[in-house]
Amino acid sequence: MKEQEADNPPVAPNSKEEELREYFADVLPTYDKDRVYARDIKRVIKWYNALKKNGLLEEQIEESQTEDNVETSPEETENTTE
Repeated sequence: MKEQEADNPPVAPNSKEEELREYFADVLPTYDKDRVYARDIKRVIKWYNALKKNGLLEEQIEESQTEDNVETSPEETENTTE
């Protein structure tokens, strides 16, 4: 949804069922049309809007440590030889 927001903004959660389904099919073409109800699509759109409003969709840069950057303390080395 976030990737397509500029070209295809979310419909209002209270839109007609056919509009909801059309939007959801654009965003997630492989969704199971028999098992996903209009109320489920409304719920997804509401959650998306709430997350966006609270800034929780912003990507965060995570600092990841590789094994090369992790040092073993001398105490840990001593304990492994016992």
